[in-house]
Order: sequence, then C-alpha cells, then structure tokens
Amino acid sequence: MEIPKLGLLDRLQLKLTGYVCVGPRQKEGWKAPIVHYLFRCPVHGLVIDYPHGYDEKLVCPICSKEDEAANIREFPKNHGRTYRILDEEAYECFWVGRKPSTRRIFEEWLFVPKATMNAVSLKHGKTPPPTAEVEWGVT
Repeated sequence: MEIPKLGLLDRLQLKLTGYVCVGPRQKEGWKAPIVHYLFRCPVHGLVIDYPHGYDEKLVCPICSKEDEAANIREFPKNHGRTYRILDEEAYECFWVGRKPSTRRIFEEWLFVPKATMNAVSLKHGKTPPPTAEVEWGVT
C-alpha cells in the first residue's frame, strides 16, 4: 500500500502516539473494509496495516512475511525467553556428528515448558558443571 501524504496534525499524532489512522481499506477477498493505521516499524520505516488479534496489535506486514519465509518456529520457555529455530535444515546440520544424547536432552528441554536444562541433564545421567567454591574467610 502506498503511504499517504500526511497533514501537520497527522504527522504530530504519528510522532506522539506512534501511529495514525489512514481510514478504512478493503483488500481483495475481504467481506468488509477494516480501519488501517500508518506506523513506524523499527526495521522497515513507515508501513500501513490493520490491528491484529484480540489485543489489536499493529504488526509490520513486511516483517511478518519475512518470518514466514524464514520458516521460523518459536518455542516459549520459562522466564519469558523464546527460542527460535530459523531453518530446519541448518538445525539438522548443526547436530550432524554430535552426540545423539546431547541432542535428545536439548530437544526435551526445548519442548517441555517447565523443564530447566540442568534438570533434564540430571535426568539423563549427565553431571552438572562444577560450581566455584568461594571461601569467605576474613584475614
């Protein structure tokens, strides 16, 4: 979609709120028009899209297409981190020649949301890395 020319108030609103309404638009195959917004993507600059999902989040359509093209699978883990496998072939190549038990441990950790790497390693008979012993003596 082409970026419309913005007036002074719209440019000010874009600067202050991060988005500005550009009016309803209807894409091919849609039953009705949806209100679209102009906003700034940190990667692609100014883009136009409509709110997505229940929380009506504005998502850059170019970033979305790039993620789909890269075949990204995300695995949410504890502590709010997300681990991504960008390319299945690269993932397979990474494990070629490595110990199968290590891969099994990693994949079990990846697919079990509450598991920690240490707990899974102990379950498979691996010893945890040694911890440093610190003496707190006063001299």
